[in-house]
Amino acid sequence: MPTKVGASDDASPQSSNRSRSFARLAPIDSVDAIMASKLKELIDRAPWREAVTYRKTWPHEYVLSEDDGQTELLDAIRERFRAGEGVPGRFFSTKNTYLFVGGYKYWLMTHWDEIVPGVNYVINRARLYRDRRDFVIQSGDSGRPENYPVTPAQNDQDV
Repeated sequence: MPTKVGASDDASPQSSNRSRSFARLAPIDSVDAIMASKLKELIDRAPWREAVTYRKTWPHEYVLSEDDGQTELLDAIRERFRAGEGVPGRFFSTKNTYLFVGGYKYWLMTHWDEIVPGVNYVINRARLYRDRRDFVIQSGDSGRPENYPVTPAQNDQDV
């Protein structure tokens, strides 16, 4: 007998077991929501300060993991990188991994996998440009939000 289009044999015992298996995975979404909420809380509590040296060129803010009591924030960012949420990018010739949360991108000056306890690390954040500069900064670019880059990314395969 021909099968009707759209007909399904999902009433089988295997599909029922499969549905129950997927149902058990649902809490992962809850865990992700809790992790995101915790990260947002840590970000909001951090004593961000302006990187004055870069005020006119590449404005951003930073905190120090040890001096500012932000080891928990550092650990939370590293956990997100470990979970695969980091995005590769380039600031001129320097390659880095960025985490996008809300209207900001966050990055570390030391590779997240090389961090050891008890050392003071810089955690940076900058407002998103919402253009190529969020991923690739290259010669001729400006950090001023009003200066939209007109040239495409160069050597983007190297990011």
